[in-house]
Amino acid sequence: MLCVEDSYLIEIPWKIVEETFKLSSKNADLKERVDFLSSVSIFASIPKIYLVPLAGNIDIRKYTHGEYVLK
Repeated sequence: MLCVEDSYLIEIPWKIVEETFKLSSKNADLKERVDFLSSVSIFASIPKIYLVPLAGNIDIRKYTHGEYVLK
């Protein structure tokens, strides 16, 4: 993957993601996702209404320690 402009890759520990989205219960609703995004510093100043499209398109994948995320 080649970056064509300055970009950021956000790393969030799995335990935090699991607790925030309550993945074990499979009941992660849109409000919880928006609340989570608004708690991340780079999204904190963005009004929650603008985070809804992003929250609705989050694809959650689990990576193990040492596994390549981008190659």
